[in-house]
Amino acid sequence: MQGTFGQVVKCSKISNSEPVMIKMFKKDPQYILAAQTEVNILNKLKRQDSEKSHMVKWYQAFEDRAFTCLLFEHMESSLLDRMKERHPDGLDLKTIRFIIKQVALALYYGKYKNIIHGDLKLENVLLVNHTAQPWTVKLFGFSQAHEVSEAHPGRSIQRCLPYRSPEITLGLPYDGAVDVWSLGCITAALYVGEHLYPGKSPYEMLKYMTQTQGQLPDTMLNEGLDTNRFFLRDDSTGSWKLKLADPSHHEDFQETDLPLKDNGTKVLSSLQDFLKLKPLDSQSRVDEEDEIGDRRMFVGLLESMLQLDAAKRLTPHKVVQHEFLRM
Repeated sequence: MQGTFGQVVKCSKISNSEPVMIKMFKKDPQYILAAQTEVNILNKLKRQDSEKSHMVKWYQAFEDRAFTCLLFEHMESSLLDRMKERHPDGLDLKTIRFIIKQVALALYYGKYKNIIHGDLKLENVLLVNHTAQPWTVKLFGFSQAHEVSEAHPGRSIQRCLPYRSPEITLGLPYDGAVDVWSLGCITAALYVGEHLYPGKSPYEMLKYMTQTQGQLPDTMLNEGLDTNRFFLRDDSTGSWKLKLADPSHHEDFQETDLPLKDNGTKVLSSLQDFLKLKPLDSQSRVDEEDEIGDRRMFVGLLESMLQLDAAKRLTPHKVVQHEFLRM
């Protein structure tokens, strides 16, 4: 498994043949810093109960020739791999409910420690053992994680564009709400099997967002360090409009990790479109009403996690308490 900063390999301990995972960082400046960052964060999280916090258990760090290595408990595969191999058209709401509650709990424990994950994506949500514990997952990949006190506008996080929050793209102050945005993007992808906003540049991401969710608030655009890259301001009214052409140049970000389907991705006019993206699977009128109600709660959760204004997004604790996840 190849990550942003390191390669993950599966192996066994010589002493007892216990299966484990090792994340390997090359010893050059960029990767050394990422390894140090991850170790610092993992040390802060080490006392958390891995089963309750839904974070992959970390054992130790060690050096091996040209690599810094981090030793973790063995995990089966990522949600990304599982979706590509077995569920290209998405999952049912019951399964999504179970997965999202676990990831939200991981974010809740991280928030308790004042830690922002900063790289939440399908690739970093790992299945424990799908045969023995179907859809039980844990959070992984803390190379971009940092404390809330270290968050500052312009910091390079959320490098995988389909999960990048608008405040990061615009260069705004941010907090743990960026992880809730990413969780919303994961939730949408689990339902339809492709990304909600599969932009190939920051500009495309903003264009998708505004087409589906409307114009970003002027309060955000007025303060963004990078607003002028993507928006033009009307001096007479003080309002902003998205530029007609993509001004983006090469950046250090990852390509979308879910392949587009043959017919491409339909840009939604509203998140309410999720209510009708899939045919109903009910056998009776009562079942149909229940399924429609379930979808409405699902869309309500999506809308609450994908609020353009970070101050209006649910906290991880509120996500866990949402009616859709409490059913």
